[in-house]
Amino acid sequence: MTAPLFASRARVVKPLLAASLALVICGGISAAEGDKPAKEHEKTAAAKVEQATATGTVTAVDTAKHSVTVKEDGSDETNDYRAYFKDGNSKPRLEQISKLKVGDRVTISYTENEGRRIVTLEEAKPVEAKK
Repeated sequence: MTAPLFASRARVVKPLLAASLALVICGGISAAEGDKPAKEHEKTAAAKVEQATATGTVTAVDTAKHSVTVKEDGSDETNDYRAYFKDGNSKPRLEQISKLKVGDRVTISYTENEGRRIVTLEEAKPVEAKK
């Protein structure tokens, strides 16, 4: 009597396994298809990165982290700016950061990409004393 019981289980298990495998395969294909638009969107978003500019006084320099902290003119807050490595031309900025000293005035063009990333770094003119 046990033989018919195994035979009925096999008839039930095989189709369930086949259906499960088909769902896994179809789910994998649709998930892979779903990734394509996201990657295209990332490329589009990266191409449209906006830049902002800040001018202020250097309050700290961290050459190990490739960052500079700046107190912006007209604000009591400080912001950290890091070298932007994705543009393929970070060496000049790393050199500029290493030459900065606390108290220097700078103008930084930056992007918001995982924090504030330096695009350009220039010496700023001193603030003229109010008369």
